[in-house]
Amino acid sequence: MNVLLLSPGNSCRPDGNFGDPHLVALGSYVQSRTEARVEVIDLDYERLTERPDSQRIFSHDFALVGISCYSSYDYLTSFYLAKEIRERNPEVVLVVGGYHASARPGDFLNLPDSPLEEETPFDHVVIGEGELPLTRIVNAATRGERLPQKTFGPEPLPDLDDLPSMDWSLLDRYRAVADRIGSQAAISFSRGCPFGCSFCMERSKGESIWRAWSPERAEAELLAFNDWLPLANRTLFISDAVFGLRSSWRREMLDRMTRLKDLARKNWTLTRVDCITSGDIDRYAQANFGVGIGLESGDSDMLRLTGKIGQPDVFYDRFLEFAAEAGKADLPWGANVIVGHPGETADTMSRSADFARRLFTETENLTGFLSVDPFRFYPGCQVDHQLSWYESEFGAKVHRPRWWNYSEQSFTSEWVDPSTELDYRSREKLTEKLFRPIVDTVGQRFSYRGNAADYFRRSVERSRQAFWPGYRLRFLLDYQLWQKLTGAGNGQLIDDPDAVELLREARSNTIATIQSQREVACDPAVVEALIDAPRERFVHEKHILESYLDKALPLTDDSRATISALHAYLINFALLQLEPGDRLLDIGGGTGYGAAVASRIVGPAGHVTSYEIIEHLAEQAAKNLADRTNVTVIAGSGLADIDLPPFNKAVFGCAVKEIPQQIIDALPEGGRIVAPLRPAEAEHQTLTCLIRRDGQLHQSTHGPVRYVPASAHPGRDC
Repeated sequence: MNVLLLSPGNSCRPDGNFGDPHLVALGSYVQSRTEARVEVIDLDYERLTERPDSQRIFSHDFALVGISCYSSYDYLTSFYLAKEIRERNPEVVLVVGGYHASARPGDFLNLPDSPLEEETPFDHVVIGEGELPLTRIVNAATRGERLPQKTFGPEPLPDLDDLPSMDWSLLDRYRAVADRIGSQAAISFSRGCPFGCSFCMERSKGESIWRAWSPERAEAELLAFNDWLPLANRTLFISDAVFGLRSSWRREMLDRMTRLKDLARKNWTLTRVDCITSGDIDRYAQANFGVGIGLESGDSDMLRLTGKIGQPDVFYDRFLEFAAEAGKADLPWGANVIVGHPGETADTMSRSADFARRLFTETENLTGFLSVDPFRFYPGCQVDHQLSWYESEFGAKVHRPRWWNYSEQSFTSEWVDPSTELDYRSREKLTEKLFRPIVDTVGQRFSYRGNAADYFRRSVERSRQAFWPGYRLRFLLDYQLWQKLTGAGNGQLIDDPDAVELLREARSNTIATIQSQREVACDPAVVEALIDAPRERFVHEKHILESYLDKALPLTDDSRATISALHAYLINFALLQLEPGDRLLDIGGGTGYGAAVASRIVGPAGHVTSYEIIEHLAEQAAKNLADRTNVTVIAGSGLADIDLPPFNKAVFGCAVKEIPQQIIDALPEGGRIVAPLRPAEAEHQTLTCLIRRDGQLHQSTHGPVRYVPASAHPGRDC
């Protein structure tokens, strides 16, 4: 019998991480204990193969399909993919497992009191580890039977050494694309976690006993993995819930990894600071490791509330000692803080930031970095089980308790008011205020220079990027969308004061980058005008989050009109030498952004005429510029059809074969025209500047450019 183990594309897989150790372990066990032939398909990897065959998952070759719903973010994909498989292969046995399946089996089956309102495609749900339940299901299917039991587990294996060897050939189809996926490979040495952190889904699997391969077995499996996928140029991620919980195992394993320290470029794993003794730090360093450690909160009350530890002072002292010792041993590490856990207040956040500031600014030879994550509401965690208590005790509110049923899951999973005094928006702004300076300081102080230093530097930068305007704007856009969907607001991002400020900051950052990377003469007045003009109000709603980028954006569905990239305005207005008192003719003005920028530069003594031949764009420009008294918008089918207003400078926002003669004739002494020209015989557009000096026209060229051609507009050329 053929069995398919399917990963629908894991939305929580870290960027660049290759390997499905949970499916390989499951497939290896089923093949060794049954007569089935197992195939693994990972849809993330499949699309990168030379000849993708995603339709293979619907094949009637498979009598059983097991779907890995690894996280709640994968729920909708897993469910509706299963429905399609069922429709195309009605006789197939469909099984689902993973964290969400363990936490919410009723989301997959029409069980009593289940919230599922449509017919399920699934036959069985496996809670926790899948080897034993899936083997029974497969054996029954081999006999032509279907087990009546709907849910199985938890059935954790007591001794991992009883598992068969990992058969990595199950991923042979994807080995050729491993380098395209990334430079990190994953393997697990242990299962289970005895700790009961309130925010974690781990307990939903119904297993709390830490179990590991023996060090001998772990080393053998690692060597076999390396034989299948050489690790010399990769980071090895040991994806245990908590690495090395038992001290004797930890020390022996690290000693073995020291002998294998050149096997991988770097080893990376997750553990707890109270699972690291002083002697362990040197062992980790000698074994070529970096470690990730959950700090969770720098506030004692919140640390207790999360169930992280019962003696916060001891925990914090150990963290400070660890950071100092890691610096001496040149051990790279990362710490994570959660903000906005139910019960959080502005005071607890401030105290948490105070400790984080002390940890990352006072530690000499800092080899650690800080990641700051908002609280995410995961089903099956303690907060989920005791949500009514958090609501009554603190006034916490989870706005979408079943967020996995909705779109914008990155936002809806985080849309939580931690307490009566701290709602989602105030938490988000306070996070930026308190923690962004700390993360930026880490970026300046991070001193690790050992193996794979670039790998850890990227982690430092990713932590900083979480505070960049572009990242925060995506969540504000979703917030405004959900305000509109729930009837709580108008859903307009451009009317949100925080969004307006973030977009302004983002434009400023983009223009600073342009100045540093391009040879552009940047007049301070032009720079300030570009930063000041809200470009987001001049683009289509779907392009608002791109409005601060240095790129042209379409103004029409067929892209026959665009708003120019930011650098174009810097260049054009510099060539024009635009200054106060000028009268500018802006030809091909679109929705008016160029005119808005120019209106600030020319000032009240000057004037800007924006000319546009696409009628609805001209109408939009008139609305956008209504509050600018020194701007006039003209719509028409061609310049020949209008009386040209007085002007001394003109700029074209579309490419023309030649500058219309009536514009040249009207250009006064000292006047300037800037236009992208593409004569009939030319292959490329060239930015051209004309100056009338001493009664003569002087022409200069300023490199190739790419503008929408005037001939793409209705009517006639500009």
